[in-house]
Amino acid sequence: MKEALRVYSWNGVLVDAVDATEIKSRADARKLGPFADSERRRVTWVRWSQIAKTGRWRRAHFRHLPKHNTESNIRKEISHEFERRESTKAESPEHLNAKEHLAGYLRGLLAAGRSLRWAFVDKRVSGFPLTGDLLSDVIDVKIEYPIHTPFGKDYKLDIALLGPTIAKKPIILGGIEIEFTHEFEMSRCLVCKALGFPLFCIDISESAPQAMSPSWLESALIETTTSSGDQRRRNYIYIHDALYPVYMDMPDSISKEQRHQYVIFVRENDFERLLTLLIKLKQALGIVGNEVLIQPVPCKNEQMLSMFQNEGSIAGHDWSNYNQSRYIRVSLDRPVQKSGAIYKYHLAMAAILNAYFETLVGYKFRLGLHNEEPTEPIWNVWVPDNGNAALPQYLWVTI
Repeated sequence: MKEALRVYSWNGVLVDAVDATEIKSRADARKLGPFADSERRRVTWVRWSQIAKTGRWRRAHFRHLPKHNTESNIRKEISHEFERRESTKAESPEHLNAKEHLAGYLRGLLAAGRSLRWAFVDKRVSGFPLTGDLLSDVIDVKIEYPIHTPFGKDYKLDIALLGPTIAKKPIILGGIEIEFTHEFEMSRCLVCKALGFPLFCIDISESAPQAMSPSWLESALIETTTSSGDQRRRNYIYIHDALYPVYMDMPDSISKEQRHQYVIFVRENDFERLLTLLIKLKQALGIVGNEVLIQPVPCKNEQMLSMFQNEGSIAGHDWSNYNQSRYIRVSLDRPVQKSGAIYKYHLAMAAILNAYFETLVGYKFRLGLHNEEPTEPIWNVWVPDNGNAALPQYLWVTI
């Protein structure tokens, strides 16, 4: 198959098609997936490969998976993948070696008060770069750290970068997955949809040396296409769309004020529980006043209906299927320094919205915006460039 449908996208379920040749890597496929065909049968992405006999290249494509599309079967499949993954890791000395060297390297950087800055550009959503410091606010590094998933089993991160304790548990500020096999694609894909922190994926299946020097370890973590020397990036930084506003570097010409806003639609039976949890998170982080303003917005009359339709069009195509009577508006400062209590609130909120509730979330890069193009998933903004007007794409957020 040349094309497949994305199961989830801003336009709805099984609406947006993607060409297999547009996908850059397995990690990139996880970012866009899962995929299915027009008959709702699951498919998986297969990368470019060279045919041994002829030397010719076989194009990237999609192939069908066994017919196990019911929810109970998929849950069983994910559970079995988790178990097989743990067993395979336990049997791999290469994986253990890489994990211990990386954790030791990171602990050394922490003890020395060093930072580890990363950057990349996702041209699908913006011309502005995403940047951060892998060690920002980190106080501990743990191996095989369990994280909650919506699938009934914990997923053990190879390396977790932990911050201070919030509500009896340390907040996860970053994670690292060491890939040494190309199995377990379904579980990896779905786990990536439930994160509230940057996840760094490093492939050691072909290139990892036995003696891992500090320079090799640093390169493995933060190498870019430009710095690699051969235009190939051997890592992948997965950031959920809900966190793009946290890490995106925008010029002041876009929004001189740093205040931005999330618009959250959640089903009525979960509304009060989610609202309460967002308020408790603010209190747990010691945030006071309107630094984080959490507002339930009811649709009281017909005059408010146009506002609801505007906010809903930002959140996603099927917003009315979630809640037509009220939504939650969260207004707060953009964490320009990417550290501190507001920064951690963004990460913890993303984790709550991704892993604990079924939500649809829209984003405004400044307050008071009206959606002039409700059929477009991405904000478009004009940026002056040496007296000329340039038009980079901005970003959208749909969870």
